[in-house]
Amino acid sequence: MNETILVAIIAAAGIIAAGLPAALIERARKENSEDHAKVNSTLESIEEHLTEIEDSVDDVAEALRQHTDDHD
Repeated sequence: MNETILVAIIAAAGIIAAGLPAALIERARKENSEDHAKVNSTLESIEEHLTEIEDSVDDVAEALRQHTDDHD
């Protein structure tokens, strides 16, 4: 009887020892994936704004070129 209990305790400890790290790793992977998604979204937003700024700078540069060319 004592051997059966000991085997059951060892088996339970083994399951916990194997299952807990696996669960923690899976949770970390999920959080990492979510973090990557947030960063990717932020980078895409920044890229959109940079494109808008670049377009505005190009418009101003063209207006300045036209202005200086008109006075020559």
